[in-house]
Amino acid sequence: MKILTDKIIKTEVMLCPCCMETHEVQTVEYMDKTVYNGVELETDTISCYCSLADTYFEVDEMISRNYRVLVETYQKLMENKNEAGN
Repeated sequence: MKILTDKIIKTEVMLCPCCMETHEVQTVEYMDKTVYNGVELETDTISCYCSLADTYFEVDEMISRNYRVLVETYQKLMENKNEAGN
């Protein structure tokens, strides 16, 4: 679920896998809320945006990067909770 305004990283003309048209596709960065292991987290997410379909999609590298950021954010939160509980 996208929650904040996009920061455009780059724009390129490509065959968009969402609408199957060739057009400008933006690579954007935004804060995203998601639930991981029952915990709601806000993470910095990178995705592509198709303006024709008004939807976001991710290529392989983005999926890997976004998942890594999600896990790291969760682990830091759990470490902080454990330190606070001791």
